[in-house]
Amino acid sequence: MLYFRTIEDFSKYIKENSNFFIGKTLSGLFIKELIYEADYYDYDYKTGHKLFWDKDATEDVEFEINKKLTIQIDNMYLNVENNIDDCYSYNKQNTVEIDISHTLPDNLLNISHYYSKNIIGNKIVQISASDYFALTILLDNGFEFNVITKSQNIIYLHEWIPKKRKKCIFKSDRYEKYSIFKKYIDNIKHVFIGKKIEEIRRLGIIFDGFEYNSNTKPIYLDEQIDIKIGNNHLDICFNDQSDAFLGVNLFDGSETSSHDGFSWRNMNCIYRNNIINQTIKDMVLTKQDLSCYTDDSVAKEYEDNFEALEIILNNGYIFKITNWEDYMVLMEIKEM
Repeated sequence: MLYFRTIEDFSKYIKENSNFFIGKTLSGLFIKELIYEADYYDYDYKTGHKLFWDKDATEDVEFEINKKLTIQIDNMYLNVENNIDDCYSYNKQNTVEIDISHTLPDNLLNISHYYSKNIIGNKIVQISASDYFALTILLDNGFEFNVITKSQNIIYLHEWIPKKRKKCIFKSDRYEKYSIFKKYIDNIKHVFIGKKIEEIRRLGIIFDGFEYNSNTKPIYLDEQIDIKIGNNHLDICFNDQSDAFLGVNLFDGSETSSHDGFSWRNMNCIYRNNIINQTIKDMVLTKQDLSCYTDDSVAKEYEDNFEALEIILNNGYIFKITNWEDYMVLMEIKEM
């Protein structure tokens, strides 16, 4: 077992041994344990756990596991173990361990089927390492498989097709007043009314998510979302209380997150039952509720603030985009 306490040593080892992996087939993925509360997508009844997994996904399959991953490459096994408690501090106790064996360790759970569409069975054309002890495996079908050792002994798995990357600059108008923002919403909503929400995508990290039985399915983000509605895209980032950026058809799909460098990721599986493929009836900007202020002079300071953009659907649901502290919050609400 090899122990790496610095990113530099880890990257050097992968670079020096990359030819050992190139040309070989990524044949399987095996884990020791699942993360119980790591997922906002699907519940897997086979294992009895929530997973970063959408059974209908064709790419961008995400998965968080606990500490250990085994990657089968042809007839050998690359074992990766994350013992990092704090991804910002690398001391004696914080290590990433790598071992190559010719037999599969005992008592592992095979998760190959989660990545069978795009990762399993393809040959490795490039392997490299980068920040946060991230292992990047480029395959001959154009997909990239990422193994990222995050804090708290978590290993994050992700697949995607790398596009020409560019840092996302959110070129749009900023709105801080209800009266101004409402005029803009009223001016553009005719483009979206009568059309279906086909796709919701995000940049960046989901910082928190709903419990599996939650009725509103709140998701907390701090980067923008892209909502495909008919032939157009509604792009929004709700930065702070009564502080939003919004525009139409702003992106070309090659933008990358400032947090993890990945491009857009699909969130349809979260809202597929009541939001996706539903027709828009109206778009309404709601004002901030001032009833919590007992002092009229204080309330007057906020009288032109807005609270949320509500996309009202024909099926009786509302896709609500609002804010909590410095996070944008997405929710599905059943109309009363």
